[in-house]
Amino acid sequence: VSSTGCSVKSIADGIVRQPCGTIINVCEPRLILNLPDRSVVLKPPGWEVHDQFTQRQLLCWRQCFEARSSNILHDHHSQYGFIHRLDVPNSGLILAAKSYRAYLHMQWQLATGKITRDYAILVHGWLAPSLHEVETRVFWRGDDSTKVGGSGKASSTVLRARIHALLQMGAFTLADVRIRTGRRHQIRSHLSHVGHPVVRDGMYTTLTTFNDDFDICAHNCLHRYTLVFEDAAGIIREATASLPPGQFFAWRSSP
Repeated sequence: VSSTGCSVKSIADGIVRQPCGTIINVCEPRLILNLPDRSVVLKPPGWEVHDQFTQRQLLCWRQCFEARSSNILHDHHSQYGFIHRLDVPNSGLILAAKSYRAYLHMQWQLATGKITRDYAILVHGWLAPSLHEVETRVFWRGDDSTKVGGSGKASSTVLRARIHALLQMGAFTLADVRIRTGRRHQIRSHLSHVGHPVVRDGMYTTLTTFNDDFDICAHNCLHRYTLVFEDAAGIIREATASLPPGQFFAWRSSP
């Protein structure tokens, strides 16, 4: 970051900070892997997969730029071909089908644990290197936050601390995460449960912390960077979208 507070770039040149601190989101989805019957798309932060609660819809992007004639892209009973989701504030790779056969094949892989999903996260505090897994039950009601405990669904999140950082704003950890289950808000609720909420998470931190986090990053610091799955021929495919420099630690400089 220059001394004049010039632009800081995020995924695909997505977040640009002006000297006044204004954020302009010019990020668009990108097709990372394009196979005849399935694809992997990079979802930027601020985009919703398909529920129509926000203006930027990944479904609309796919309908415009990918497999326009595919019936599954217009079938809400089959999730429009999407195999899984990412929360609106998060970024990363999304696996999607272009046919019903591919959709059922990948849903089977998801249910049997054959799809690998790896994430990079930035959390508050120094995550202990000895903490390798969070295994709890989680539950939620409606649009409320996901809660840990009770008689909810079993969930497992594997962790590995990569970098510990001590900044003027506090202590932080950059960590790798792999999920063994895919519950709603699983990573965010698990990390909050162990006292290390994800940076810039308005649902699992206080409002004060959420606002203070803006000096570190403009959006929720959770990015899915790897997907591993089988294609129609049974060949293992790996798609990656590495975390670019400055993606999380993109704090503003003083004018």
